[in-house]
Amino acid sequence: MTNRDLFEAIGAIDEDLVLAADKPPVRPKRSWRPVLLRAVPAAACLCLFVGTVLWQLQGGLSGKGAAPDTAAAAAPEEAVREAIPSQAAGGDGGAQAKTYNNAPAIYNESGATLSAFPAELADLLDTGSDVYTMSVSPAVPDRTKDSDWTLPETVPVYASMASARSIDTGGMRSRLETMLQALGLDPALAEDAVYTGLTQEEAEAQADTLREQGGSKGAELRLWADAGLLTLDVAPCGKWPQGLHITVDCEGTVCTEVPDREAMVLILPLHAYENIDIVRSNMPEIAALAGKDPIGQEYFGTDYNWHIRFYDADDTSTRGIEAGDLRSVEIELDEDGNLCKVIWRAPDLLEPVGEYATITREEADELMAQNIFLTDVGTLDGSSVLEYLDSVRLVYTNHRVGAWYLPYWSYIADEGTDEADPFLHVYREYLVPAVRLQDLEALADAQ
Repeated sequence: MTNRDLFEAIGAIDEDLVLAADKPPVRPKRSWRPVLLRAVPAAACLCLFVGTVLWQLQGGLSGKGAAPDTAAAAAPEEAVREAIPSQAAGGDGGAQAKTYNNAPAIYNESGATLSAFPAELADLLDTGSDVYTMSVSPAVPDRTKDSDWTLPETVPVYASMASARSIDTGGMRSRLETMLQALGLDPALAEDAVYTGLTQEEAEAQADTLREQGGSKGAELRLWADAGLLTLDVAPCGKWPQGLHITVDCEGTVCTEVPDREAMVLILPLHAYENIDIVRSNMPEIAALAGKDPIGQEYFGTDYNWHIRFYDADDTSTRGIEAGDLRSVEIELDEDGNLCKVIWRAPDLLEPVGEYATITREEADELMAQNIFLTDVGTLDGSSVLEYLDSVRLVYTNHRVGAWYLPYWSYIADEGTDEADPFLHVYREYLVPAVRLQDLEALADAQ
């Protein structure tokens, strides 16, 4: 029995505490602490043993957690792969990409995902990159389930910071000053920060070369987003005896880390709320980076660390649509309640480029069924996503740099059990823009 087996056997953990981190995970080394082992009751071990025997007798778990009725039943991803031409297969030395409605197919890196979304437009949009490897369904935040929530008739679309095609070191330094003040330090320390990367002139020259070589508009935007980084290493001091490492990127994200401090990997639900109170009481300035009246939310990520996110309750820039992946303050603590990391996502949301009619959930389902979706991690086609659907939410995302910040209908599909651990399922994200394609195409013409 492995330490992970013990972790999965704990039945007291609420599903709402389990939410995946923002990026596709690289499996970390599993380092479960002795206190975790002491907390697992013997009964859970017995249940796990019985479950293991049953699984072996049944020959494994199916993609939906139950054995198929016939031997011919296949996992969803296997069925889709049979229907999708492999880029490496075929007697002609490589199959051509299949198309729907005369649109080029979009393959992810594995060559298994097929989408009919127009490729040139997809290049300017977010593509969804969340992957959850979990024993339970990911409890993603979803305001659409609130009793008083209604779908707005129109939603604002904002130009991304990268679309300005400008390296704003002054704005980066200003965000750093705000973070230093929230940490109880002198904002003047920002003058010691070091910028590494391209100058405005160098970035313009590289963008020109990229265009001359046939590079896409999206590739150019990502060049601007990754052009440089502002870094400050704060020396050990009374308030922060281990020092701090702070970075600010061109997309407005500020990350503060305490060197050699390890985030907690597991706490019980009761302690989770206590730790939110610790942050509110002991670190009010940090929580206030999210706004005057921040709302706290706790969850476990697929990195096995416990996180808190704070949102601005009074922010009207997204019409009440979930915006945690776009604007939030994310905090990690160690087992003693000490700060390990702060990630402040604060992109500029100035005047929107326009207000656009909102696509309903029903309309989004129709587009998904027609394979009009975006993903860079999925392995299913649209009909299979709907068949193996786990959850749907409406959210402003910012996984990959694009031309705009806009809301998407985010579909999470259960794609079957994990090859390395059959007690875990793999959940992947697929996006349908909540703005009509013709409106986005009109915006794209102006890029």
